[in-house]
Amino acid sequence: MLTLLKHNNGFAAVYTVKFQKRGLPHAHLILLLEPEDKLITAAHIDKYISAEIPDKDKDPELYQIVTDQMIHGPCGAERPSCPCTVNNKCTKKFPKQFNETTFIDESGYTIYKKEMTVVLSKNNEQICIAIMVTVATENEEVDEISNYYNCRYLSTCEAAWRIYGFDIHYRFPPVERLPFHLPNEQSVIFDERDSLDYTLDKASKNDREANVEFPNDMLIPDSDDHIGSIIHESYPDLLQNQYDPDYFQERAILAPNHELVDMINDRMLSLIPGDKKTYNSSDTIGVADDDNNFDETMYIEEFLNNLSMAGVLNHSIKLKIGTPVMYM
Repeated sequence: MLTLLKHNNGFAAVYTVKFQKRGLPHAHLILLLEPEDKLITAAHIDKYISAEIPDKDKDPELYQIVTDQMIHGPCGAERPSCPCTVNNKCTKKFPKQFNETTFIDESGYTIYKKEMTVVLSKNNEQICIAIMVTVATENEEVDEISNYYNCRYLSTCEAAWRIYGFDIHYRFPPVERLPFHLPNEQSVIFDERDSLDYTLDKASKNDREANVEFPNDMLIPDSDDHIGSIIHESYPDLLQNQYDPDYFQERAILAPNHELVDMINDRMLSLIPGDKKTYNSSDTIGVADDDNNFDETMYIEEFLNNLSMAGVLNHSIKLKIGTPVMYM
């Protein structure tokens, strides 16, 4: 999904991956889109998001997944022993109210359409995780470090995720906010009891701050196409110098990850005339002589070819005739 959306100008994303004891990882994702791409009406939202139970006859597979894995409860008065139940009420505010239409409330939060068209009963047990918070008395010593280690659980999913170097926290574009500001746009911290004159006077003072002027060659011109601007500034007259080794030896674009490298390479490759050809690596899995329990089915070729991590080359490379290649 992110790969497809990145081709849109103005797209940005932030996500954090979380792991649970009972299953696969999930991500909390924030997408920042251009105004014309945002879902601002109920009709737009209903086109892409559904909070209703799928039709059993039209999509039986999706219906089975939703009814087995995505329905909360029973809890509350029907099941007071459920960890989410306090005083016979669900702390997660289930069951949710049924709504005939989707609407956006006063705070901007979307209330999804949920029509009561089917009644379900579930007999299978749910696995719930309860976090117990204890408060120590005055004479009781609490070893917070030991408590942390005792409660820390590393699942096989999370272990594999970290071994392969997948992102836990992700940002695109990878922008770091610098502690600089434009003239008269500095942040001002003040106490609400301070007078207005005192606050303005405090803001006008240069408290351990200095004006920094960036050279023009370090600035990216205002543009919606940031990658194109960086390429144009770093490699002016690219086609005229395509076969000049000194031209490329004097220039480079640094990128923090393979993903951004691929985007820059694809853009530069599109500027060079000719047909593009993809070359794949030829990989084999080495087996130790004394490993009698090796199971080749555990290492799916498609999965291994999609790994992208620092220090390991990507599975495929795209080239055109006359494309410069850097050997590391």
